[in-house]
Amino acid sequence: MLPKLGNSNLSEQTLALQQVLPLLKEYKVIVLGDGVPPRKLREFCSVDLGNWPGTRGVSFCLRLKKNHYVETENLIWQRLDQLGIVPGTSLYFRGVRVRKTRPLEEFDIACNWQLNYQGLTVKDAWFILTDLGSLPVAIAAYKKRMEIE
Repeated sequence: MLPKLGNSNLSEQTLALQQVLPLLKEYKVIVLGDGVPPRKLREFCSVDLGNWPGTRGVSFCLRLKKNHYVETENLIWQRLDQLGIVPGTSLYFRGVRVRKTRPLEEFDIACNWQLNYQGLTVKDAWFILTDLGSLPVAIAAYKKRMEIE
């Protein structure tokens, strides 16, 4: 939908979503965005995008880069890749602040590192900013992204 190659910014992403969402008004919509695709085109890695769907009645699962910070306890910030997630483990944080500089409030983070996915060894954990309310629901929704690529 964009007249250019490469990454889009937040305003371009929200404009594209505004054009598509009216076409899907009869459906439950979950915006699935990947900030860490294999080709390193981090198209939807903006934490700020997480504020946008909820204001329009749309759910979201947005994969975060592992260098983002989350406030695990009051004023204790940890990088996502330093949470101790190893293959075969998961964590779910409810209502936490995300991003140490200009923090955003009240997001859920689903952290999951599968041993394998569709027969392939998984190299990294998934860190997903979401409003879906639980780890199993967020992971099931995010897996759909792999099916549509």
